[in-house]
Amino acid sequence: MKKTAILLHTLLFLLLTGIVNQGHAAITGQWDFKAGNLAPTIGQQMSYLDTDTQTRTAFGATTSFAIPDIGGQPTNVMKFPKAASELGGYYAIAGAGANGGGNSVNQYTIIMDVLFPTNSSGAMRALVVTDQGGELYVDANNALGFAGGFAAGSLTPNVWHRIAFAVDTTNTISMFIDGSKVGEQPTPAGVDGKFSVSGSFNLFDDANTNSQSGFISSLQFQDQRLPDGLIALLGAPVASGILTGPAPNPYVVSEGPTSDLRFPSRSTVPPNPLLEVVLNDGTTTVNTNTIQLKLNGVAMPASVARTAPTTTITFQVTNFLAIASSNVVVLTYQDSTGHPLGAQYSFFVGPYVALPVSAAGALGSANTRGFLYRVAQASATASLADSYLRAQQQLDGTLLDTNNLPFQNEANLTGLGSQPDGSFFIDQFEGNN
Repeated sequence: MKKTAILLHTLLFLLLTGIVNQGHAAITGQWDFKAGNLAPTIGQQMSYLDTDTQTRTAFGATTSFAIPDIGGQPTNVMKFPKAASELGGYYAIAGAGANGGGNSVNQYTIIMDVLFPTNSSGAMRALVVTDQGGELYVDANNALGFAGGFAAGSLTPNVWHRIAFAVDTTNTISMFIDGSKVGEQPTPAGVDGKFSVSGSFNLFDDANTNSQSGFISSLQFQDQRLPDGLIALLGAPVASGILTGPAPNPYVVSEGPTSDLRFPSRSTVPPNPLLEVVLNDGTTTVNTNTIQLKLNGVAMPASVARTAPTTTITFQVTNFLAIASSNVVVLTYQDSTGHPLGAQYSFFVGPYVALPVSAAGALGSANTRGFLYRVAQASATASLADSYLRAQQQLDGTLLDTNNLPFQNEANLTGLGSQPDGSFFIDQFEGNN
């Protein structure tokens, strides 16, 4: 009974303070530091993790700190100190409920507008540490990174940047600087792992005191992995802080097919892919009559389906794109106010073997029972591996020699079978099982 009473009391406290969020896809925490304290714009009060951080934190205008204004406008910001120990920094409540198939927040986006002065450049700097131990940071080369992943992009010293980390613990972590994606990699830990957030996260310090002084003007936590297109629309820092209302313009929710442009040979995109771009309305809507989709510079007769607020543009490629080819998709359109918008992305076609027309059977032969028996023999001097794939390619004529041409079939096919290539049909096979 005592345990039940404690659990009920705890749940009631969380509900009253807003720590448990009943809905998803929302901003559950935002701090803009305009009032000269850690008070939230949305969500819960931020806290100091130690007295030293509290004593050396300062609030004021960009002009009073003699640092660049944001977007040409002065605004109030917070100066955070270099932590004196691993116990320093700040504590923020995420205010989000469990998602992503686990007991913690497994899908979220953290956005912050920060400036690191020149004397804080060239050093490892913790940005966020989740309460499960996952760390997001700026490395000594001023690139964004996360523990167990790689670092990418570059932050210019003494310049305001909008940093975003979009996290899905079942998929990837993506990193953005001023709206541009600079890196993406599979999450090092899965559902409810170290990059999930059970309730809170820490700022600007870690267990190894990787900390440097800097400035922050706005911080936002969303309980969803924002689409790349929306993060791109948010762009660079503005004096008023990170947008809390609806997006002003339509934006890209998803686009496909995509492939890792760093590793063309690993692409799994087929040679005749379905092109698809999904848009979501902002305060303005998509004017479907202005949509044009181009593949490699050629306009395609795309299909457009709209169910407000979503518009889906698709085109099925019918001809086969070249093996390992790089392809560019460009979408242009206007919103309801006539403002021109668009999106562009690239993909590589994965490796495949193009079979000759002669390899196809006659129309309707797919339902003909039996086997096709044929013989293939390569040169005795050829060095061939023993494998099922090699044998299959040799039989169907797609096994390539070192000169990138198919091996010649040296088998004597004269009188071997009823077909011109020496093969013959076996309608029924009887033998020992």
